[in-house]
Amino acid sequence: MVKQVITREPFNLQRETFVDKIVEIIENRILSGELQPKDKLSETTLAKEFHVSRGPAREALLRLEEMDLVQKSHAGRVVRGFSIEEFRENYELKLIIEAYCCMQGALKATTRDISKIQNLLDEIAKILHPKHTTRRKKLNNQFHDALVTCSNNKKLTEIYRLQTKKVYWGRFFTYDEPQRPEKSYKDHLEIFSAFVKKDGEKVRHLVEIHRREVMDIVSSKLQVLFHSESK
Repeated sequence: MVKQVITREPFNLQRETFVDKIVEIIENRILSGELQPKDKLSETTLAKEFHVSRGPAREALLRLEEMDLVQKSHAGRVVRGFSIEEFRENYELKLIIEAYCCMQGALKATTRDISKIQNLLDEIAKILHPKHTTRRKKLNNQFHDALVTCSNNKKLTEIYRLQTKKVYWGRFFTYDEPQRPEKSYKDHLEIFSAFVKKDGEKVRHLVEIHRREVMDIVSSKLQVLFHSESK
């Protein structure tokens, strides 16, 4: 029996940077209203605009699909419409799974896990200024992902990651909350303190409160946005 050899495209930092940037720009255009539901998006158009090959453009569109901001239609890929109800449903599922996994993670975390999470918090503490928003949000996500991963529940972690992609765009609506970076960091410290003490129930409770605050902020912003558009 001949074993099939699978060739993988080598990791290219420049390519990944291009993809990240394209996703960020198109995401902002959609959420700011510059791009409207049903507006068409294509690999060719993006490749031409951003001066890249169709590969990075295709990958950017796939990521936007995973985020539920773009969908395929008979006419190709188009901007997807979304609602407050849909956002809350997706976020609530993510919240429930994340809180449970964090509770389990608190009971199963190793000394190495704790050290890794502590390092993330130390890095976040250095970049609370608004000019570091992009970097801080990535570290915040890594913090939450690390807590969930400690649960060692592959199935739930997979669902959590899928739901995270579906609601990730919601962070756009927390950018202009001036007190959010400090508040979020304090929440993280409190969650981590309970996590280190292996107080799973408290971790679960704190994560639910922390995430529900974000859900409510985004829902309120969407309510205002949809109301203004209906006038």
